[in-house]
Amino acid sequence: MLMKVTALGVLLCCGQCFCQGVVVNTKGLPEHGLMLNAPLNSNQGGIATYQFEFQNLNSKRVVAYALAWTYIGPGGRPVTTYDNFYSTQEFLDGGVPHLVHDPPSSHSLKPGEKRVISPISNKPAGFSGQLPPPGKFLSSHANDASVTLALDAVVFEDGTLVGPDNSNLYSKVTQELKGYDDLLKAALATQDDNALLAMLKSTGTLSNSKILTNPANADPQKFYTYHKAEAARMLEAMYKARGAAAARDMAGKVRYRQLPTLRKI
Repeated sequence: MLMKVTALGVLLCCGQCFCQGVVVNTKGLPEHGLMLNAPLNSNQGGIATYQFEFQNLNSKRVVAYALAWTYIGPGGRPVTTYDNFYSTQEFLDGGVPHLVHDPPSSHSLKPGEKRVISPISNKPAGFSGQLPPPGKFLSSHANDASVTLALDAVVFEDGTLVGPDNSNLYSKVTQELKGYDDLLKAALATQDDNALLAMLKSTGTLSNSKILTNPANADPQKFYTYHKAEAARMLEAMYKARGAAAARDMAGKVRYRQLPTLRKI
């Protein structure tokens, strides 16, 4: 939908809007029921120019997605940044919905669900940095000629991925799952309790000096290391709280979920 704001009101067109001097474009994946709508309050200007609505009209839950933000300044040179959001614990388990644990902050979208998207109010999964305050963000984009928000890639609960995937979300989710699985396998194979705790402690510190400040900018191998360490810390916490047997039991329950095969379509 194109929305051009003028002194006389709002004109509806397609895929683009003109907000306080900034041309705003959206690129959803409507053929898969994944819609990106133009700024919600485009006539207000300011930060409202950068607030979009993502709606899932597909019959399947979205468990991961990548956004591409492309800004063009007065010189005409495009700058593209990516944000990744994922709740891979919400993949189907053997064809049915299943959560190993309730995620503290889910990034998934159920069928029919809507979400407001903004570069200053949505914290990507695994993001350990600080989002820019509105004033600083607007100051750095004061001379933008246009901004384009695109769905770069979307992963559904059945493992299917759609979109161009220029941000390598497929590889990152694959490496995330592999990192978890490799750690869980190692935990189940370590029969000595003391050796298990030592392995969990050493693996859990692997990524401490290389925290992903923004997963969208990380290569897949860092994704693997980060999530392998995350799984180790999860089991270590269980070990310390309830003992080695509980940690192994947790590893078994997590590992033997019937996850779908990740595949591009």
